[in-house]
Amino acid sequence: YNQVHLLGVAVCSIGIAINALQDYREDKALEISDDAVESEQEELIEADYPHKMLGDTLAIIGGILFGIDNTLQEVAVQDWGSQLEYLGCMPFFATFISFVQMLVLEREQILD
Repeated sequence: YNQVHLLGVAVCSIGIAINALQDYREDKALEISDDAVESEQEELIEADYPHKMLGDTLAIIGGILFGIDNTLQEVAVQDWGSQLEYLGCMPFFATFISFVQMLVLEREQILD
């Protein structure tokens, strides 16, 4: 990787951190405020997104795992196989894994 790649990673990481910290600060400000009257918009946001921090945390973890996955894919293609083999096998196994995941997690909707 060169400096442009690392700069891109740094900019994206800073943006994600700012987004997560802003949600955290908004939640803390709502808890600390003594105003019993919340604005209608704040009530709607809280009702629509009750687990903002959990969502931000899962997004950060997902991004990190996606980056690790891409890096390991590059290493695997360079060291152990060819691009053609990778491009042939990856969609097959991704389809199979997604199908099994769908059957397990959404069996109620499938049966309806």
